[in-house]
Amino acid sequence: MAARWVRRVARAAVLSSALLLGAACSPAPPPAAERSQELATVEVTAAPDAALSTAEDRIERRADPNAMAGALPDGFPPDIPVYRPSSLVDFTARPEGGYRVAFASPAEASTVRSAMTRKLGAAGWQAGAPGNWTKAGRKLRFTVESSAAGSRFHLEF
Repeated sequence: MAARWVRRVARAAVLSSALLLGAACSPAPPPAAERSQELATVEVTAAPDAALSTAEDRIERRADPNAMAGALPDGFPPDIPVYRPSSLVDFTARPEGGYRVAFASPAEASTVRSAMTRKLGAAGWQAGAPGNWTKAGRKLRFTVESSAAGSRFHLEF
């Protein structure tokens, strides 16, 4: 019986030692000054524009889907065809003379390239090196590249 009592006392001593060790290793609670204060709960209402909808917004509808957005500037040669549908993006004078005109189109670059090749030929322009065209001593450079929205093409004359 004495042996049983000794084992119980030994177990109790080991258990209390483990509890004391665990308590000694745990972090101390923060000082009262560092404790976060309770924040007040504030009720908010819906944002002023939460009920707005775009369902009734007007959507642009062009009368002719093959029309060109923007107006060609004065002096644009009438014998240079333009692929449609397209939008005029830029029109700048070149330092060496002439102009560079940039257009954007929703069509793929290959579609624009083949259509413009046909249109330039039909307008009397003669193909030279890739992208270069001539007509009655005048020069025209046509380039087209793919873009995220379709393609961009440039005419330099």
